Amino acid sequence: MSLLDQSSQTVAVVLPCLNEREAVAVCVRQARDALAAGGLDGDVIVVDNGSTDGSAEVAAAAGARSEPVAAVLPGGGLGVEQEDLE
Repeated sequence: MSLLDQSSQTVAVVLPCLNEREAVAVCVRQARDALAAGGLDGDVIVVDNGSTDGSAEVAAAAGARSEPVAAVLPGGGLGVEQEDLE
């Protein structure tokens, strides 16, 4: 199977987000349109890093899955602590 064989490929477009209410819907639509234009099967996932402006709800309304951050982030940030993953 070729890596370019699109019939068996699933793509995840992952968009990080922190208080992007004004822009996130456009980003989600553009990502979904790009998947469709390429004939690709996939998801658009918005990873919300604790937005307080309703970004996650706007992303979901635009057709994205919205996920909270659940990873260790280098250099700090709002991810979970290393011991939480063990």
